[in-house]
Amino acid sequence: MKQAISFLILAALSFASLFSQINTKSGTTVNMKSGTCLVLGGNYLNYGTLNASSGSSISFKGFGTQTVTELIGNSFSNMIVDKSSGAVSLTSDVTVNGTLTLTTGNISTGINTLSLGSSASLAGEQTGRYVIGHLQTTVGVGNGQSTTFNGVGVTLASAAEDLGNVTLTRISGSAVSLNGFSSINRRWILRPQNALAVARDLTLSWITDDDNGKTLLALQGWQSSDNFVTTANCSAIGNVMDGSSRSLVLTLHALTASNDVSFSFTQVGEPLPVESTPLRAEVKDIHVTLSWETSTEVNNNGFTIERSANGADYASIGFVHGHGTSNTPNSYQFVDTPNGGFTFRYRMKQIDNDGKFTYSAPIEVVLEVPKQYALHSNYPNPFNPSTTNRYDLPQDGVVTIKVFDAVGREMQTLVNGYQVIGFHELTFDADKLSSGMYLYTFRAGDFFAVKKMLLLR
Repeated sequence: MKQAISFLILAALSFASLFSQINTKSGTTVNMKSGTCLVLGGNYLNYGTLNASSGSSISFKGFGTQTVTELIGNSFSNMIVDKSSGAVSLTSDVTVNGTLTLTTGNISTGINTLSLGSSASLAGEQTGRYVIGHLQTTVGVGNGQSTTFNGVGVTLASAAEDLGNVTLTRISGSAVSLNGFSSINRRWILRPQNALAVARDLTLSWITDDDNGKTLLALQGWQSSDNFVTTANCSAIGNVMDGSSRSLVLTLHALTASNDVSFSFTQVGEPLPVESTPLRAEVKDIHVTLSWETSTEVNNNGFTIERSANGADYASIGFVHGHGTSNTPNSYQFVDTPNGGFTFRYRMKQIDNDGKFTYSAPIEVVLEVPKQYALHSNYPNPFNPSTTNRYDLPQDGVVTIKVFDAVGREMQTLVNGYQVIGFHELTFDADKLSSGMYLYTFRAGDFFAVKKMLLLR
């Protein structure tokens, strides 16, 4: 008989039973005796206390997606995934202290982590049924000991040193970018409690689902100290290897205590999705012309151009469409008129059709410092309803720009404040003004200028 647990106090369970869902309230205590097996056809949501005795099990056997939410950090003893369709999806962190068995179907962790206790084990993973996302376990690795990290497809060989507790995080289902190439869809992160100074082998395995379309005959191993966020902290490890077995050995020579080191593999000889020349810049007056070329393009959506005034914070200033897939050279240009200051950095973000992206190396551009104050004619002129006004500042100072109508009535203040040396521009929106002639004045230090502009509706 199907049941739904949704009351305050649940008696001790010591039998196998099928439940449509588990939805316990705060204050609920669920006692699962050894031998208990809860077979669940729906979702699991627990706000209460779960006392899962060793030997008890929860089995997910429903159709479609079943969610698991364990809000106060309770642990399962044994967990079974036996689904004919759909996946088990975690909406919170979950811990299994016994055996996690995948009979049919996947577990998707999303942004959460599925943890295996120090004495837990993982069974049944293979193509079409595995843990997608973050899977983590911590085991003790003493002097002369080796470990298989509870069966998650990783083996660390023995050596004459005590590493203490070693935490392994396995991330499946997504790739990282390594020197312009995408990795297989699996990476591993090791964190030893004590430093590793004696060489030992690390065996890393994966399944077909995580090949990411790579040709496995020539794979290069990589390691990173910041989970492959920056190229500077990423380096090749070992020789090029045949990865057809989906199990490769890397030799570790040094790991720092309590620091993360990440590992993954890329295909050697894989063509870059987009092979481009470095970004170049040409300065003429206040305009910066950026140019670059590509020799080949694969699924290239295009290039986002980004600019920074301080060398750290970049903002998108435009987009240039790519040529999709092309085996012939293509040339690109983008013209920018930077505003405020005279030293800028530019970089290019190349974006594939699937959303993956890589950044070019940034370049610095220095504009000529204005030699004198200047107020330029607006453009376009006549205009409707907006126009651009440019002005030059040879030194820092307070700037005031105002708009008057033809009889001298002040209509709007566009600028009134301190600004830095450089070439500046602003956009004047006259959407609420009537057609006619307007004057705009510019005052900075002892300099004063006035220009006319014509609004035509």
